Amino acid sequence: MYIIPTMEKAAAKHTDRIEKLEAEKKRIEELPDNADAYYEMGRAYEAVNMQDEALMSYQRVLAIEPKNILGLMSYAEILRKMGKLKMAMRCYREIIKLEPKNLEAHIFMVNANLNLGFVNEAYKYATTAEKLAADDSRVHFLLGKIYFAKGLAPRALKEFTTVVESSAEPEIISWADLMRRRLSRNNNQ
Repeated sequence: MYIIPTMEKAAAKHTDRIEKLEAEKKRIEELPDNADAYYEMGRAYEAVNMQDEALMSYQRVLAIEPKNILGLMSYAEILRKMGKLKMAMRCYREIIKLEPKNLEAHIFMVNANLNLGFVNEAYKYATTAEKLAADDSRVHFLLGKIYFAKGLAPRALKEFTTVVESSAEPEIISWADLMRRRLSRNNNQ
C-alpha cells in the first residue's frame, strides 16, 4: 500500500527536477553569459544525477566568473564525488586564496589532507579553521584526529571531549565518544 504513494512521489520529484533542468536550459538560451544561470543549471543536472553535465555547467560558470566561490565549491564537490580529490583540493586552495575566512574550504582541506596521510598539512588548515570558528565541533573533531595521528593522546582526548560535550550532530558525537573511550582506556592501562 505504501509503495505506490512513495513511487508516485519519487516520479513527481523526478519530473520536477527535469522541468527545472529544462527551465534552466531556456534561461541560458536567453542569457548565454549569465554565470548564475549556468550555476543553477549545474545544480539541476546534479539533481538528476548527471555529474558530467553538471561539471561542464560549473566550468562555464568559472569561465564567465573565475572568482565565483559557489561555482568553485560546486565544481570541487563534483570532482571529489568523481574521485578526483587532488583536483578538488586545487579548487579549495583557490577558494581560500579568494576568501581566506571560508571555514568550509578549510575543513575540506583538513579532511582531504588527512585522507591522503598529510597530517602536518591537515594541521595547518585545522589551526586556521579553529581561529575562524573556535566553537565548531567539526574543527575540534578533526583536531582530535590529527593529534591522535601524531601520537598526542592527551591533546586528542581533550578535543574529543570538547566534541562530546558540545551540541554537535549525533554522528560526530558518537565518533568522538568512541575515540575518547578508546583513548581513556589506553591511558588507564
